[in-house]
Amino acid sequence: MPNTTPEKISTPQGVEQPKARHASEADEARIIEAWKSGNYRTKERCLESLGLENINNAALWKRVKRAMDRDDRRGATL
Repeated sequence: MPNTTPEKISTPQGVEQPKARHASEADEARIIEAWKSGNYRTKERCLESLGLENINNAALWKRVKRAMDRDDRRGATL
């Protein structure tokens, strides 16, 4: 079996690498505010209303949940 290093591995011609789907900090702040409003029944609808449905993934919602929990703890200690 030949040894393949990352330099030797390439994608076939005409096949594009998937683009990273990350939200900016500003987008995450918008998502947090929209989700906290309680106007949306599902996470998907919340993102669709903001025009960010292409960044829907578990990592995004994990960051949103952590940010919301952090904000709640800050509010409780003040």
